[in-house]
Amino acid sequence: MKRYLSAFASLLLLAACNNNSNPSTEKSGRSIVLNDTISTPSGLKYIFLKEGQGVPIDTGSKVKAFTNLYINDSDSIFWTTAEAEDSSFVFIHGKTSLIQGFSELNSYLVEGDEVIAILPDSLAYGKSGRGDVPPGATLIYKPYVVRSVSEPKQMLTDTLKALSSQDLQTAMEFYEEIRNTELGKNYHKEIEDLMPLLGEMQKDSMFELSFQWANYLQQSAQKLEDKEYLVYFKVNALKAKSSYQEALDEVNSLLALGADSAYWSNAKAELEAILAGQ
Repeated sequence: MKRYLSAFASLLLLAACNNNSNPSTEKSGRSIVLNDTISTPSGLKYIFLKEGQGVPIDTGSKVKAFTNLYINDSDSIFWTTAEAEDSSFVFIHGKTSLIQGFSELNSYLVEGDEVIAILPDSLAYGKSGRGDVPPGATLIYKPYVVRSVSEPKQMLTDTLKALSSQDLQTAMEFYEEIRNTELGKNYHKEIEDLMPLLGEMQKDSMFELSFQWANYLQQSAQKLEDKEYLVYFKVNALKAKSSYQEALDEVNSLLALGADSAYWSNAKAELEAILAGQ
């Protein structure tokens, strides 16, 4: 799971500023020439390795994609979804906050497409970089494979955030109704779909609410990857109120379940160092 969780954090919470690109693109009757380079006015370049015949990616579609990410001219994989639980990066197109070039790329694709995509820094993390991404970095997704695309559905993020601000219990009851009745057929309602809710709350310093939601969702989480993301938000919230021992307990519990040793061992060491210095 090399860099997976830290990359998730960068994509979800620290996306580049210009992430509103969502061109309306006609995808039917595409004239695809394999191995030819397509350049867009924004500077995005992509090359088709395989043309898919599936569902077009639209705003509100849940997309599951495989990729290896390279930085500049490096031959080493910077980040890969191969180490994720189902080898996929999952996002809601037009809703999950992602870098501009990544959103634009997906607006041109359908289920089954396989491409190589080249994003200049102006469509990624700019001249200053972000996290482990160096300043002025060109991102190369090689390959980028669209594995599945759902029909467009609505997000619960804004509704649950607003309800939670007024009454957390009411918000959770509303979510359970959406999750377990016919009312939910038009919504993305899985645990993984609520990660943007926690991200938005923490971006707005609503740490206690994000902790309560993460704790609540953790009770029904089955996938280790979901548990990791939920603990990630819980630890962030606990650190925000200087509850370092509780944060360390969360990390230790996750490590006991077999979570990614590199990321969480570093998190454990950081918290232990903070506690030792108190």
